[in-house]
Amino acid sequence: MAGASAGHHRFQKESAAMAETVLTKGSVTFDLAGESVTLVPTVKAFNLLSSTVDSYSVHLQRLAVGHVDTIKTVLRAGLGLNDAQAKELSGKIMLTGVFAASNPCSDYVYRLFNAGKSMEEVQAEQQAKAAAKAEAEEAGDAEDEENPPHA
Repeated sequence: MAGASAGHHRFQKESAAMAETVLTKGSVTFDLAGESVTLVPTVKAFNLLSSTVDSYSVHLQRLAVGHVDTIKTVLRAGLGLNDAQAKELSGKIMLTGVFAASNPCSDYVYRLFNAGKSMEEVQAEQQAKAAAKAEAEEAGDAEDEENPPHA
């Protein structure tokens, strides 16, 4: 059992280190109540936000309509705030404006759940893949015409 315990302890240490992992891209900087802040994509933030709703698209929908509690949740996760610091968020959101705060939060959530990539980057990748697939299928069709099956 000592080996199992040591393995479990190592996993706990690795999990704690993983929670502090930061993506190399995907940070979002904006002004919140006149102060420049940066929402940082961490595994801890990912875990917090993914545990509060069924899908990250729910966060995006709520942010799109200016849901203040969702803005506070995203800010708390992205800024790594504790309970005392998080209590100040409502006033800062009010001073900034709901949509002025929700737009960068939306960008942050999208990037956090898409390996740091913006919506534009993901769409460009998807379009490139679709074009490559269509080109490959077209090339396959042309080859079939050159070498028809024998009856």
